Amino acid sequence: MSIGFEKLDDNNRPDSNGTYKVTQAASIKNNDKFSRNMNVGDSVDDILKAYYRDNDYQNHLYMSEDKTLTYGKFLYGDFTMAELDKINTKDAIAYGLVNYNGYSSLETAKSYNIEFTYFDSKYKGDRASVDDDFATINFEVDNNGKITAISWFYYPEQK
Repeated sequence: MSIGFEKLDDNNRPDSNGTYKVTQAASIKNNDKFSRNMNVGDSVDDILKAYYRDNDYQNHLYMSEDKTLTYGKFLYGDFTMAELDKINTKDAIAYGLVNYNGYSSLETAKSYNIEFTYFDSKYKGDRASVDDDFATINFEVDNNGKITAISWFYYPEQK
């Protein structure tokens, strides 16, 4: 497992005088455990058992604004951080997404990602933005439905 550190202050903001804190972890080995006991070699079914929240995700597509491209399917949530400028929310944000990585569907994808992202509601401004802190866990999955890599990142608030 590789682990990354960043100097952060007591409010988890980047600070050259701060304390080193873990802000990322990644692995391609099947003996490294991540949240909910997930590890490389587990299956998509294992991910869904551990994180699934929404009964209709197969019908909830993540599409381009003009609806001409399908990027993936939501496991839960209604929007991604790419839409924060349009959403204007003060609430916590959480979403899970099957990202086709440029392919048109799971059936055509040689590999794809399953991503989970969370912003708590302690925003630096009056609404959520990409400059606020958030965390994401990403599972890289092959076309057989097996996890080939896992990465977790904490992105501290930007000044």
